[in-house]
Amino acid sequence: MADDIVRLLGPVRIRRNGVDQQLGSGIRAALLAVLALAGEATREQLIAAVWGDDPPPSANGNVYTHISALREALGEQILTREDGVYRLHVSEQTVDTRWFEALRAKARRYRADDRSSSELDALEQALSLWNGEALAGLPGPYADAHRVRLRELRTASEHRRDELLLKQRDIVRAVAFLGPGATLQEVSHVTGLPVTVVEQASDWITTTSTGTVTLSDPALGEALYGRTPQTLRSARHEFFAHLIADSFGPPERVATQLLRAAPAPLSVPASRWLLEHIDELAHRSPRDAVDLLRRAHLQHLPDPEVHVALSIWLARLLFGQGRDAAAEAGWAAARTGDPDVQAEMLWIAACSHDRRNHPVAAAEIARSVLGRGQHGRRWLGRFRHLILHLRVRLPGTATEPRHDRAQVARAKHRSAYRAARATSGPR
Repeated sequence: MADDIVRLLGPVRIRRNGVDQQLGSGIRAALLAVLALAGEATREQLIAAVWGDDPPPSANGNVYTHISALREALGEQILTREDGVYRLHVSEQTVDTRWFEALRAKARRYRADDRSSSELDALEQALSLWNGEALAGLPGPYADAHRVRLRELRTASEHRRDELLLKQRDIVRAVAFLGPGATLQEVSHVTGLPVTVVEQASDWITTTSTGTVTLSDPALGEALYGRTPQTLRSARHEFFAHLIADSFGPPERVATQLLRAAPAPLSVPASRWLLEHIDELAHRSPRDAVDLLRRAHLQHLPDPEVHVALSIWLARLLFGQGRDAAAEAGWAAARTGDPDVQAEMLWIAACSHDRRNHPVAAAEIARSVLGRGQHGRRWLGRFRHLILHLRVRLPGTATEPRHDRAQVARAKHRSAYRAARATSGPR
């Protein structure tokens, strides 16, 4: 605002050239308020505004006296009288109530254009003009009515400002919870705000060259995240995972949110989502896939079929990555009802033992499968080859292929007997 100001949003005062002017009388301040709000008024209107329907006999004289004092304070070019009408010649920015309402109108235009950041700036400027109760202490029905009206406008402005601040806070929180790799579209999905609104939070977020968004002040996100209780953090991560999945977001982004929801258990919808998308997730982000499958495997899932299916996938991925999958595969083999999958899990368990240089454990699994003979020729053939591979590392004397140890022992005993007879000669 300019240096020459009429202030009504608080105690009424005049400032000229940056210096406050003393008004002295409440009546004088009330007359100034009428002219500042209305722009012009007749003497009769001024009397009615200040004293209502029952003015004192001195009202005319008082108006003349106080208007003269105001003209002296403001300048005769600012407050004029023409054809019985008093006019206050001031610009919009010179009277704080007018500027307040102009800024509100600007905020409404920004809102219509979906420019929430600009709308918030306009509202904060408007509210910064206030310095207490409007028209504080002024007498008269005119001041009373405008005091109520201005109070209502201020309250509405505060509510709308707070709403916009909450939106900005939601955007900041969303970026903090989504973590590295968050996109404008993701932030839009989880906050329910249009992308255009998210983009306007430029004071808080920065869009990178790769299209992801980060917080302009990482410490703000860390503080907001850290102050959120663990249970609420877990719930929000789970909720964000659900929203990203519903919007067909990349499975690795859903997995990231589910992993960050730990230590909360994986929900039934989340475990079913994982089973449905594990093939794609394993291809795009194998590490996240294993971490999420391990979390599901170690907890008690309400649906046993889903639990077993996820554990089967965990064993496959661990084995495919060259990691130990003996325990997971053994657990799944004991619970699956599919003979072919059971054979696969037992094969993974046996091979995992072999990789860890535990040939006896691997051989026990292979012999068990071969002893039952229930898993089809393909799997039986693979386990026979595994036994052949393990023979040289098993304790005791190695046997020949296709012979058990007892047969080899008997053959060696006969050979030793013949050799002994040959060396002893005829009797």
